Amino acid sequence: MTSIWKNVLAAIRTQVTTENYKTYFRPIQSGRLVGNIFVLQVTDSFFGDWIREHYLDLITNAVHTVCGHEYAVEIETIDAPINAKEEIVQPTKAVEPTHQ
Repeated sequence: MTSIWKNVLAAIRTQVTTENYKTYFRPIQSGRLVGNIFVLQVTDSFFGDWIREHYLDLITNAVHTVCGHEYAVEIETIDAPINAKEEIVQPTKAVEPTHQ
């Protein structure tokens, strides 16, 4: 599945700007093939929704071109690997100015 996704990415790369490719397609991970469903994975639900809304047709067409078969494409949200998660930093309490 990973090699198929790399070929799909190569097909997509020729159709979008370098900036869009790096921003929107490189973060997508290959998932699995379930029957006629090509499942891709993202680590953020907002990002997944954005990809579905703006690029699902492009991805679906690229999958068809690379595989020679029409697959439905689904994007699922998964937990980010622990080393990829950013540490959550709690804001410090603001110090109230003293009035003299």
